[in-house]
Amino acid sequence: MLLMRWRVFFLFLFVICRSYAQTSIDGRVFDSEDKTPLIGASIQLVETDRQEGKERLIVYAIADDQGRYKLTLPSPDKGVRHLLLYRCMGFKAISAEINIPLHKTNIHCPDVYMVPSETKLKEVTVESSSVRLHGDTIKYPAHAYSDAGTRTLADLISRIPGLEVEASGTVKYQGKTINEFYIEGIPSVGNNYGLVVNNLDVDAVSGVEVLQNHQRVRALKDIEVSDQAALNILLKEKYKLLPTGQLEAGGGYEDRFCYDTNLYGMLISRKSQTVVSLIGDNHGSLREEGGFALAQGADMPEAGSLITMGGRTAPPIPERRYVLGDDFSSGAMHANRVGEHGILRLGAGYSHQDAAFEVRNKNVYYSGDEGLVTISEESIPTTNKHDIAAEVYYTYNSDSLFLENDLSVLGSHHSFRNDIVSHTQYLYGIKQVYGSFNNAFHYIRKTKKGKTRRFMTNLFGRTLPTGRISVQQGEKSMVQLIDGYDFGCHFAGGYSGWIGKHLSISTSMMLDAVYRGYGLSDIGEFPDIDNHYRGYDLNASFVSGIVFDDGDLRIESYLPLTFYGRSFKNGTQKQPVYSAKEILPEWNTRLRYILSSMLSLDWAFVYTNKLDMPATLISQPIIADYNQIITHTAGAIARNRTYTTNLSLRYNNVLSGLNATSSISFVKIGSNLLKDFNVSPDQISYTTQSYKSSGYTWTTSHFLSWRLRPLALKADLFGLYSYSKTEAMRAGIVYPIFSHRFLLRPKLIFTPFRSFSWEVSANWEYLRMSHHYAGQSFRSDLTNLKGASRITWQAISQCDLFASIDYMRLEQKDRTRRNIFFVDAGIRYRFDRYELSATVDNIFDTDSYENNYQVGMDSFYSFYYLRPRCYMFMAKISF
Repeated sequence: MLLMRWRVFFLFLFVICRSYAQTSIDGRVFDSEDKTPLIGASIQLVETDRQEGKERLIVYAIADDQGRYKLTLPSPDKGVRHLLLYRCMGFKAISAEINIPLHKTNIHCPDVYMVPSETKLKEVTVESSSVRLHGDTIKYPAHAYSDAGTRTLADLISRIPGLEVEASGTVKYQGKTINEFYIEGIPSVGNNYGLVVNNLDVDAVSGVEVLQNHQRVRALKDIEVSDQAALNILLKEKYKLLPTGQLEAGGGYEDRFCYDTNLYGMLISRKSQTVVSLIGDNHGSLREEGGFALAQGADMPEAGSLITMGGRTAPPIPERRYVLGDDFSSGAMHANRVGEHGILRLGAGYSHQDAAFEVRNKNVYYSGDEGLVTISEESIPTTNKHDIAAEVYYTYNSDSLFLENDLSVLGSHHSFRNDIVSHTQYLYGIKQVYGSFNNAFHYIRKTKKGKTRRFMTNLFGRTLPTGRISVQQGEKSMVQLIDGYDFGCHFAGGYSGWIGKHLSISTSMMLDAVYRGYGLSDIGEFPDIDNHYRGYDLNASFVSGIVFDDGDLRIESYLPLTFYGRSFKNGTQKQPVYSAKEILPEWNTRLRYILSSMLSLDWAFVYTNKLDMPATLISQPIIADYNQIITHTAGAIARNRTYTTNLSLRYNNVLSGLNATSSISFVKIGSNLLKDFNVSPDQISYTTQSYKSSGYTWTTSHFLSWRLRPLALKADLFGLYSYSKTEAMRAGIVYPIFSHRFLLRPKLIFTPFRSFSWEVSANWEYLRMSHHYAGQSFRSDLTNLKGASRITWQAISQCDLFASIDYMRLEQKDRTRRNIFFVDAGIRYRFDRYELSATVDNIFDTDSYENNYQVGMDSFYSFYYLRPRCYMFMAKISF
């Protein structure tokens, strides 16, 4: 045994010595005229024997989207001459001699600027294949994936292997959301790319590039590995430097006159990009992408809403099927290159929305000795929203320096009213007015030796939604007022550096501080806010980490140590109602092993240990007998611990169009309630009741995407099974819950010829839940099936016929099944830049959605009135 250990040790030393003997050569290639990176340029390293004069190719590389290349070669032999050959179609070749010292492991070459060739080629047609691969960049030509059903960029992306597009325009690659969206290499719209995805005409697109393992911070490219991809949209030359877009308008009839308008425009050049949008309709499309989401506090520490509209579950159908409303939104964004590495982006948007629907709900909750608690209502909820946002964003992104600053502001005015169907009075109304600002700054510096220093700040402030809850009580209107605010900051700094060729260490420190204030009035006709509550959150963290990376194998391990401070008190009291201070350790480790160019293995273990407090302090008002406001505010300080391990295997064969991911994860949860409390208009009361809960979840999921070109078929399949055992508490009783969940989601796109396209998808879900509560056993089985199909047929040139069907099968509480169908159809005719279309939505006039189901010991009933059949005629012009 001892001899075997020594053999393994010397073998390990031998492998390390061999790896240290390699030499890497890197540099960048540019166009000499416009100084842009030459993507796809070929760089070859050849050696020439000085005696025999023979040349031999040693290694070669292809320049990536930033013009970078990297060559790795063994130790050079003595007595040979090395040459670097740079070649790119349409440019003059360059040959440069390079001296490679015997003991130097890294050589950085000066930037190379290639001169365009003076020989102009006549028209040369090159038949592109369906895919091109350069390193981690995959290029898909648009023409190879277009068919009769491909009208927008979203349609094109959905036909590319491994890519999925959600209704909002969000793009996923291999099941994960992309981390950046570029148009000709510029992130002109940030996270608002859904507007471009859903509106850009496919005729303007020449190709789609998938940038795998994309690290958007170039200074961290070889330091922090990303498992997310980015998308780069390539446009045809005639759509550059000239405005491009579309204007679509039309009208129709539902049970009233309907209209729909959509103006979308884009101006693209090498140095600047502008996107504008204007959308309006009155038939419930409820689109907000035209107003640009911008930064609405997503990066701020969660402080919660003062009022939550919980208790009502929306039906699993699109809102346009049951919501009536008026919608208007507008937005503009402009991005401009500043120098070689800088980008400045300005954006602003406004959206207005009126929406209403009619619903009946009845929820029955079992509470042991307290019997059944029934909450029911038949009402017409109405919302009115006004939102305005603006953003100023700047980034400098080079190989050695990264700077980023994002300033955003938001103002909102929302009102909600719930009218009782059987009465002339309204049940209750809520008005909310709030605003916020957020400024995030990020600095990263990378030295020539590969060491990095970073610093981040995030300053924010906002008024939390100011609420006015009112309810009709006879001829009087009873009112309660709620308001609040918070402000805070985030600071972080860190350092990392390589202590060997394959090993690096890092340290960082973070500080988060949030101060909050709340106000709550008594209930009356003319109340004043006399009760004030204040609190703070303070987190201070120190994180140390170590990374091993030899190219094929990467291991990351980090150890965070965090101080948590929490306090909450009544404004009239000096002593806090509760306070908590804890120092809690965490740990996470991740391993990635590249088995081959197509197969990789990922494993992760994460231990989290956090002190949580409630984000929501004011819950939804409960109305008793339609004439009384009962506000209940509850929260708790809890220590939550989770142990998560995940193992995933990824296979990606670009040439065959096959992408597959399989993963297994196990999560163990432990929670300890330290203190809970209740807030009423005149006091805060709390108990020290403490209880522990635990549970675990085991999940396996699989994703497959395959483009079978001989069959003109793209197949996507997602499957999931999850088993969990958790604990919950109701009426002071802690009880276990066991659940099994199956999910299967297949999708097929079949295009046997370019004039015909058939898309079909399904979603099957099964949930079994069982538990034992208050001496009784409960078990429920819930099965839901959803399906959708769309056929597009170009019967004659430039004329498309299309039809779609949405199907749902709902299993009811009494084991009966309810089937719901929606059928839409239309015709579209194109000529040059113009397009006319006529559509009929809900042909069979499905008038209601009704569902009555059981989940464990609780039962739920909902009934929604659906919108009637709708006829629309639209005209569109592209420019």
